[in-house]
Amino acid sequence: MSAGLLAFLLVQGLLTVHNLGVMRDAVDRGWLDVSRSDPFRNLLVSLGYGALSYLMLTSAGSAIAARGHRLLFALPAAAYVFVSVLVGSEPEPIGDEWRLECYAACAIGPWFGHPWFGPLTDLALVLAPGWAISRSVRPRRWPARTDTAAIAAILVSVGAVVIVGWTIAVTQSYLDLRTIVPIGALGLVLGVARPWWPWLHVLFAAFTAGLIGLMLTLLVWPDPNYPLAFALPYALEETWPIAAIGLIAAAWQPLAWVIRKLQERPIQLAIAVNVLNIVDALMTFLAVRSGGAYESNPIVRLVGLPAKIVLVGLVTWLLYRRKSSALVWPFAALLLVAGYHVAGIVVNGWR
Repeated sequence: MSAGLLAFLLVQGLLTVHNLGVMRDAVDRGWLDVSRSDPFRNLLVSLGYGALSYLMLTSAGSAIAARGHRLLFALPAAAYVFVSVLVGSEPEPIGDEWRLECYAACAIGPWFGHPWFGPLTDLALVLAPGWAISRSVRPRRWPARTDTAAIAAILVSVGAVVIVGWTIAVTQSYLDLRTIVPIGALGLVLGVARPWWPWLHVLFAAFTAGLIGLMLTLLVWPDPNYPLAFALPYALEETWPIAAIGLIAAAWQPLAWVIRKLQERPIQLAIAVNVLNIVDALMTFLAVRSGGAYESNPIVRLVGLPAKIVLVGLVTWLLYRRKSSALVWPFAALLLVAGYHVAGIVVNGWR
């Protein structure tokens, strides 16, 4: 990791030299008023934040690689770099100095100015330590194909992350996929593994949300017009939902343990399914009565709410008698529905 950080900083340093040369030329030609900016301070800030980004992404990948995931260790860093491509943009480099300075008539840029060259170079340097670690430990499948409980728990966690992301998008009118997708990937793959849980999840969330970068900038170069004591509450308010996503994604492992225990006692699993169904029915009834929702189930609209409870109870009994292991899937689905109801309460309360 130390060697990779040095290589990363060397590349960023060379880019800094290039950017400073472009800026000096712009000053000489009168294209840039150096009195309006402090280029050296800005470049030092970008180098410091680039080093922090490298360490955080490498730590996440190395922690996952140490558990024997020879491919999945690349998921958080790759998501951080390439998630912007999903929305039709270019990949985002990890080091800020890849955003090459340009002040006039830059139709022909340097050969390393291609929008994919910088992100791929940074990603290779970030993933190198994790790749070395993954080759030194025994490979591990994630998850086992026969582990129904783990698969169901992972699907519930993924759905919960989507629900929380939707809640953030509605309440904050903005959703930054570059913060949510990497922390969700870290939580899912690393899980609650010791000694990394939960401190690495929270720290990684603080990094992706920009909290650590903000604190670093304001501590090293204080701004009298925007002190850290004033900025910190707002930054924490934006960071804690991101941290919650990482912890929720990691919760699939304890959830899988609960599902396995219920599988050993099918009658308890059947009861749990019906309890969740009753919760869904009551929450839906309250939402419809308050005018905040519409009942789309034609059976419930025709017969009434008890029909849904009786019908699910009947189906649950048939599954219990014939194939009790299949009860895992309605349990997982209704657990997600309950989470959606909770998110709906938060959204309606926010409005």
